[in-house]
Amino acid sequence: MSHFATIKTKLNNKEALVEGLKQALARKGIFINIEVLDQPRRLVNKYDEDDESFGSIVISHEVLGTPQRPNALVDVGYLWNEDHYELQIDSYDYNINRLGLAFGSLQNFNNAVQLEHDAIVLFKETLVKNYPETEWEYGEKVVAEDGTITMELTKKPQLVEAQLVEAWY
Repeated sequence: MSHFATIKTKLNNKEALVEGLKQALARKGIFINIEVLDQPRRLVNKYDEDDESFGSIVISHEVLGTPQRPNALVDVGYLWNEDHYELQIDSYDYNINRLGLAFGSLQNFNNAVQLEHDAIVLFKETLVKNYPETEWEYGEKVVAEDGTITMELTKKPQLVEAQLVEAWY
């Protein structure tokens, strides 16, 4: 019998979670679609149709198969809970799907996503603090394989208040 487990995380930024999840997967050579929804949807569990869990950030079971087992049977999701996201996952299916094969333990997967999430949040906070959007234009952000982030910044032209001086003749 298979059950969804709810794992509390420290993930608290939706944009950083989605981007961090994509980066953690890409580091393992996994390039798959991640559903990002406004409202949570029910996660698929083909082991037990009555086992309900929901997610608003979802990795479909359809993309988690392996060569040995082409069809994973359970979606993986993240659900917002007041001030953080909770990982909705079936540990049995995880251990035999693409994620388990790539990351090993569930803790390794969770840590990899958390690390990427935190790096993105820190990058954004540092960027906004040192280069405010009111003064700088942000170019496209590029993340290299080694994790290096580059972005072109362009200083916006500043209007200088001109002082009108009247000439008396």
